[in-house]
Amino acid sequence: MMAEHRHLGEILLDSAVRFGNEPAIRYGENVYSYSEVVAAVRNAIDEFLNLRPEVTIPVAVGEADDSCQPDPPVVNVALMIPNCPSFPVFYFAALWQDAVVVPVNPLLSEEEIRLQIEHSRSTWFVVHQSWLEKAERALESISECQVISVPDDWVAESRVNCKDGRLIANGQELSEWRTHWRDGDSQRTAVILYTSGSSGSPKGVELTHRNLLHNSWLVSEEKFSYRDNVNRLGPGHVGLAALPLSHVFGLTNMLLGLWYQGGCLSLMKRFEPLEAIHIISHHQVTFFAGVPAMYFDLVEAATSCHSLMIESLQFCVCGGARLSPNLKNEFLDSFGICIQESYGMTETSPMICCQRINEAEKNGNVGRPFRDIQLRILSGDRSEVEPGEVGELFVRGPNVFKSYFRLPPEIGSPHWEGWFGTGDLAQFNADGTLTIVERSTEIITRGGYQVNPGQIEEVLLSLDWVGEAVVFGVPDNRLGQEIKAVISIRHSKFVVGNQSVKQAAEHQLIQGCKTKLAAYKWPRIIEIMDSLPRGPTGKISRLALQSMS
Repeated sequence: MMAEHRHLGEILLDSAVRFGNEPAIRYGENVYSYSEVVAAVRNAIDEFLNLRPEVTIPVAVGEADDSCQPDPPVVNVALMIPNCPSFPVFYFAALWQDAVVVPVNPLLSEEEIRLQIEHSRSTWFVVHQSWLEKAERALESISECQVISVPDDWVAESRVNCKDGRLIANGQELSEWRTHWRDGDSQRTAVILYTSGSSGSPKGVELTHRNLLHNSWLVSEEKFSYRDNVNRLGPGHVGLAALPLSHVFGLTNMLLGLWYQGGCLSLMKRFEPLEAIHIISHHQVTFFAGVPAMYFDLVEAATSCHSLMIESLQFCVCGGARLSPNLKNEFLDSFGICIQESYGMTETSPMICCQRINEAEKNGNVGRPFRDIQLRILSGDRSEVEPGEVGELFVRGPNVFKSYFRLPPEIGSPHWEGWFGTGDLAQFNADGTLTIVERSTEIITRGGYQVNPGQIEEVLLSLDWVGEAVVFGVPDNRLGQEIKAVISIRHSKFVVGNQSVKQAAEHQLIQGCKTKLAAYKWPRIIEIMDSLPRGPTGKISRLALQSMS
């Protein structure tokens, strides 16, 4: 199946041809078939996103020679839509016109949104109606980008008639749409996803159609299979999309992985544990993917939901942060499912490794690499380390990203002899599984979101009463890591008022962060010191501060 795909848009197209009447989306009490979703995509193109009129009516098979067709112009379309039917509709509406999709996290501040739109050179910004004012304020200084407001459920507003289980849109058969996609499309950029970097500046990760097709196929066919037991996420399987689809974890594991062979996507706008358990029961959800904080909340909520039938759940995957053995065991006791631990990153589309179903009971490892993905663990001099020894993890395969958008080659293509250095320290275990020892970078992983401490430090130091500031992550049972800031105060510029120094500092720091940072990036733990410890060179010692916490 995968070998036939050249373009990410074929995921929806092929499932609509093969499974036209099967459910593609469940949203509340509404159920939409693949044919209805395709109708909504075509309607979205006609009504709003008519980016390339010359390809909306495809040529007939055999009329054109692929080699004579010029590369389509690159159009970047940003999406800021929650987990509702409009997200997949406009995602594929953009893809079907060969646009590059730029998902935007709605939790970002207006300044962060502006920077991403500006850096990505997006000319269209498709925004959920509830965030229209925020988007317009963020883009006040960017005249080149057009903002489009869309409703919660575009499928409901775009229902059209189906014929014999296959939609005929604008007089063209679905199978003809693929004729303007070519073999070379697989190497083109499909998505730009922004991830935190150690430099403090956001990096736009360019993922190709091939990158995401490979990962989607792995979710659909290999992630829950072992030996001769093949479990495909096809018709009859329902995945609960509680992870944001604007994040690579939710995008690949849910939307693309489930639709690859006709599975159904159950959409949840915002994760609430009690509601999630009700949806699992009501929608007969078979697959759930989440970060440790979600599993923590589900275990806490399960005590009040014993009367609900949740026997449908078959597969649960955790990523984004380290999963504690205690939490894994508690989830097994509550739901009867052993969580499969996994590892990946935005630059690898994201999946690299995952525990197989028959090995998920083991703790302390992230399983084995997926098919076609190669791993090496190297020392500082780039020599191989022995099994059991720790080194930097390098990865090579069809999942590794193309480049960082608009960065010079020495930074924008961070590959060494075809291998990508993850920056993570890891070791191979005796049984061939992989253990991630620690992050070699300073990135904080809070509730599955990656947070760059340098960006927060810059904001804190912009307050004139803050003398020094260091931000780092500290262990947290629920979120994996919590954000801690250690600061010194310039008392001559600091106004305490009626509060204590600590209360005043915490209040003013949060106020300073509100306009420049997403809420999940605000430091929740604040410590005040007269002066911060320094190393031999005079630099502030982050290591000393972490050891004191």
